[in-house]
Amino acid sequence: RSSTPAGTEEWRSRGARVCGVQPDRELLARILGLTFQSFPEGNAWQSFHEMHQNCDPDDELQSKAEACRIPGAGRACFYGVVIANACIAEMFAQFPEELADMYEDGLLAARNLQSLMHSSRKVLELFDLANLAYKLEDLATITSAYVLAIAAFDEGVPPHEAMRRMRSFDASWVAGTWNWLRANATAQQNLAMVSFWRWPPPSVHYNPRLQQQQQQQQQQHAEGKLQQLVRIWAFGTQCSVVAEPVAAIAHLLRERFTLAVTWRGAKDYCQYHSGDWPVIQADPNSAVRRVFDVFWTKEDEVRQPGGILTGRRDFVKTPRLFEEAFHEALRFEEGDAFWQADLVLCTEPFNVCAVAHEVGKPVLGYIVAHMAFLLKDATDHLHIYSRFTDSLSKDPRNTFATVAPYVSMQMFHHLPTEVPAIRPTSMYTHPASYAGSQAGTVLLNKRPQYFWQGAMIAAVAEAIFRKNHNNHNNNNNNNDNNNNNINLPQPLSFATECRQCSFQQLADFRAAVFFPYDWLQTMAFYDFINMAVPTFVPDTPFYTYSRGTNGRGEGTEWLVSTWSAPRAADPFHYNDWDDTTGRMYWWMMTDFRVLPGVSLFSSAAELVSGLLSEASLLSSSATLREARQLRVDLARGFYQDALLRALFAPPVAAGHPDDVLPSLQDAFAFPENSSGVRFSFGFRGSGVGSVRDVEAHALVTCAFWAALVTRIVLAMWRSECLASRKGYPAVRAEKEGLEAQPQDDWGEEDSEAEELPDSEEEPPDVPAEVLDAWEKDETVISIMKAFTSKDYKGKGAMPYRDVFRLLEIIGLEKDEFVAGMVDGADDNEDFDYSALEGLDFQK
Repeated sequence: RSSTPAGTEEWRSRGARVCGVQPDRELLARILGLTFQSFPEGNAWQSFHEMHQNCDPDDELQSKAEACRIPGAGRACFYGVVIANACIAEMFAQFPEELADMYEDGLLAARNLQSLMHSSRKVLELFDLANLAYKLEDLATITSAYVLAIAAFDEGVPPHEAMRRMRSFDASWVAGTWNWLRANATAQQNLAMVSFWRWPPPSVHYNPRLQQQQQQQQQQHAEGKLQQLVRIWAFGTQCSVVAEPVAAIAHLLRERFTLAVTWRGAKDYCQYHSGDWPVIQADPNSAVRRVFDVFWTKEDEVRQPGGILTGRRDFVKTPRLFEEAFHEALRFEEGDAFWQADLVLCTEPFNVCAVAHEVGKPVLGYIVAHMAFLLKDATDHLHIYSRFTDSLSKDPRNTFATVAPYVSMQMFHHLPTEVPAIRPTSMYTHPASYAGSQAGTVLLNKRPQYFWQGAMIAAVAEAIFRKNHNNHNNNNNNNDNNNNNINLPQPLSFATECRQCSFQQLADFRAAVFFPYDWLQTMAFYDFINMAVPTFVPDTPFYTYSRGTNGRGEGTEWLVSTWSAPRAADPFHYNDWDDTTGRMYWWMMTDFRVLPGVSLFSSAAELVSGLLSEASLLSSSATLREARQLRVDLARGFYQDALLRALFAPPVAAGHPDDVLPSLQDAFAFPENSSGVRFSFGFRGSGVGSVRDVEAHALVTCAFWAALVTRIVLAMWRSECLASRKGYPAVRAEKEGLEAQPQDDWGEEDSEAEELPDSEEEPPDVPAEVLDAWEKDETVISIMKAFTSKDYKGKGAMPYRDVFRLLEIIGLEKDEFVAGMVDGADDNEDFDYSALEGLDFQK
């Protein structure tokens, strides 16, 4: 390259390209002429789809040859358009001063590339297989330099001003670069950390008597003295996901537990399951399923700059009303099937876990996607995080796990709870196992999407094999000592559909090529590897641009958190799609890349070589079997402990975590003289590094704050409410010009409540804003805002979580407070005073 901007040194090792050698205005003008005519302004995806289908260079594959025009006729092949935009963007990034009069062209080209990379339609999914001048890692490197400039340009900043925000290239998708090594080291560190996580988390310490009781029950089971019947009520929207824990328990613990399962919620793919276990049944029309169908919706596709539509997002409308309706369905429709269940199994939406817990049921939560995946608003996200931390995780009967370390680390970002990863064992596929009897056929697996042309892709792959088949066999004949390959009697064929296949028929294919969808939500990948089918997956962070697991909301819902996670353990936010290094880190956290035995490929040549090598396939299958056995051993212990906790741990009263039954008052013991929870990020015996103890914020010691604030509230209430003998309904009536009605238990002269005696000691200092709000008779929300807005006693603003604890003490619903905070309700109009009626403020 004639010039070397910062950040290009590592990337340049890939070799100079025409577009990066010099500022070639003639080449730029020709390319701009092509892209100006070819990049669509209207329905971009329809135009791209036609380019994909009609402009294949192989004449045999043209389904509509008459519609395939040459670029000069106004229609370019799609990959040609992509390469043209990459060339323009690279040239402008390399030579911004020489091409200063054409800034807008460079910005538009880079924005087009970014939109194509981020689209959920995965239009660039096969880009690396085409052996083009650019690869996906190059597109990521180019667009990384434009991130800030594109954002400014989209906000209306003039092109010459926006280009001043260009930044250095980030080549972290290129193996061996410094940022790639950094992402890899961080991923390996966190994978090791999550491998040591177990349930219950270290933030909850059970009473020794409780532990002894569970150990006795476990010993009786180990000696075969008990054969326990466990009634499970299971709700989930995907059959294989909700079937995973049940099948694992039924097969791995059949000598100790007998299961009776009520299946609710799932509809899709249930017909593939069979065997000698409580086989999952589809739920087409139960009351709880009807409730979910009413509240489940999809929002319209999100339109990005350049006319490109990025995808849809599923969510549950009005989660609070959904929970109320779900509870009513449980109460009046489910009957004994739910209320006599020993355990509730829940997957998604996670609100179901919260509802089941709050009505008093032990919960086994198997989290396959982001906990708040089906929640849209930041308020709802915070609410579910708070309930999980304050209540669900602290009930000794409950057990939670994620499907993979990836999801565990996502949760760790939002809440200070170490949720272990229990990867699927796919025991519902038993006894299916890899046989490879269809030696000439490879299963090509992909959940259908807009750009997925399975038949065409299979035909292209078969054409590649035809071209390489003779040379491959000739090479083998000339090398008798080469035992890594076999002579195939005919080229490989590819199956793109197997709708009625049993699991054993799936395991009969020579291998499986798996293209991820919204990856950690699908079980097909785990089914393949658990049956030891050699499985090939493209190795690219491109798949981290996925709303299914990495939701990129238009608002701030993915950014809210109940704590600040240690930077060393959480350096990259999964939501930041503009962080190229972060995308590589999260890809390195996926099971696609880290599980032993999975075959990764970055080019068509790597895929062809792997599929033709019988020795490689057999070795991969053996490794997959060994790795599965480790997962099975971990799952066996995990689910056994989960059932023992659900059956024998003391119950917790429905409602808030403070409402524990007397038998459980001392079940939780927190460290004395501790300012917080000690999270150990140590990797003992892992060889990763030394033990590091990170002091988290004092979230679980908010009892101290609650007691302090309670004294303040009581002092203020005594002076204003009791002294004047005027209850809050009277205040409300006075504001509305109505006559206050006498109350049965507090407030007016009829009340038999005694006035609290004066305190002998002065209450602590109260922020002036709180006193002013109280004197002005403003709403509780205004008072709480004052608590959270100013420095209090030298300790900073009171965290929302501590305010929530205060609200619990006086009985105010969190939802009302959070809604008021988010909406900015400073006056009485936005506050529901009915939430305060009937409260015992003397308490």
